[in-house]
Amino acid sequence: MKRIAIIGAGIAGLSLAKLLSGKYDITIFEKSRGVGGRVATRRANPYSFDHGAQFFTVRTKEFKEFLKPMLDLGVITEWNARFVEFDKGKVLRTDVWGAEHPHYVGNPSMNSIAKFLREGLDLRLENKIVKISHENNTWSLFSDGDNFLGDFDWVVSTLPPAQASDLIDGVVDLKSFFSKVKMKACYSLMLGFSEELKLNFDAALVKNKDISWISVNSSKPGRAKDNCLLVYSTNDWADKNSNLMVSKVIDYHF
Repeated sequence: MKRIAIIGAGIAGLSLAKLLSGKYDITIFEKSRGVGGRVATRRANPYSFDHGAQFFTVRTKEFKEFLKPMLDLGVITEWNARFVEFDKGKVLRTDVWGAEHPHYVGNPSMNSIAKFLREGLDLRLENKIVKISHENNTWSLFSDGDNFLGDFDWVVSTLPPAQASDLIDGVVDLKSFFSKVKMKACYSLMLGFSEELKLNFDAALVKNKDISWISVNSSKPGRAKDNCLLVYSTNDWADKNSNLMVSKVIDYHF
């Protein structure tokens, strides 16, 4: 049975591992203490924030079949949010998401999806891959301190392009490919309130401002009613201000 190493325990890495499990000997390496990647949840007692992906939709039969076990168990559920779209402070349209075009979230948090997918997999947390070598058709992985992690027939990286490029530099020449992929920044502002949020929406798309999205995190199914608000910056604002000190970012007035 061929050995495959997957670097990164986000949705891409975990889904691939789940699909290949039983056919190959799979090991997943993740630098963080938990799984999820962009499907992330952060807790600051008593508050909880989905500060990565807010929701997702399903457009193909194959994807829905893949999700079916999680839908049946309630790990994924619909978020029937009261949606509003703003443009320069004016309301363009309002809607209530429903069964016709369902918007799904993890339950009771977005990273519940990743926690479900990781079950039964050989997952090595807090293992940051810092070097890969290739010799005699074998890929060798090393973590900090030149710690040898094993030999593999295949290595799959789900890292962002810049990180992947640095990792395989000198082993495989893919710099020209990676240079074409540009990732955009985004700031997440997580706000917890002691009093009830009396807003007339649960999710809002914002146009022509420095912020792009607002959601009442506590309005999602399975969440505690802890009055949590999540605000995203636009990608352009984040790209222009990615080098600011944290204190300056916090003091910025949208």
